[in-house]
Amino acid sequence: MNNYNNAFAEAFVILNLLNEEEYNKIPSEMLNVISSNMNKEYYYEIQDDFNLDSNMLVETKAILFNIFRDYLCTEEQKKK
Repeated sequence: MNNYNNAFAEAFVILNLLNEEEYNKIPSEMLNVISSNMNKEYYYEIQDDFNLDSNMLVETKAILFNIFRDYLCTEEQKKK
């Protein structure tokens, strides 16, 4: 396994924390790519303080940024 497989596992955990409305904005094809490529043996736990940045892989940040940019951000956020 490589970092991308672990990053997909981290992204999977984080995306499952979204509310239903936000989660449903992400195409099922994208969710399938994440779930089929993630390292199913990699355990990612979010700490109680919810400071994701402290232990998130750089690759996970890139995956989540692209998902946010493409599917979740508002038009105003896209302009910025």
